Amino acid sequence: MFIEFTLHSDFGRDTLCWPTVNRLVLRDGKAIERVTYFDPLAVLPTLLRHPSVWWQWLHPLKAARPPVTRNATERRKPCKTI
Repeated sequence: MFIEFTLHSDFGRDTLCWPTVNRLVLRDGKAIERVTYFDPLAVLPTLLRHPSVWWQWLHPLKAARPPVTRNATERRKPCKTI
């Protein structure tokens, strides 16, 4: 099964969106394998403009932070085209 979705991330004043696909292998109705595909070059220009997030990008397990929650009335900025 393939699941296509869009990831959103805030980089300073920029909001970046990029397409992602999960490939799931199912056996007896249960997922036994998952692989995620996305083009990391799509986020590179924005990432290079924000050096403060380089460490988090290179070491995601060490820099894990709780997700940012938004109010229902708070709107996300429009995504940059990648």
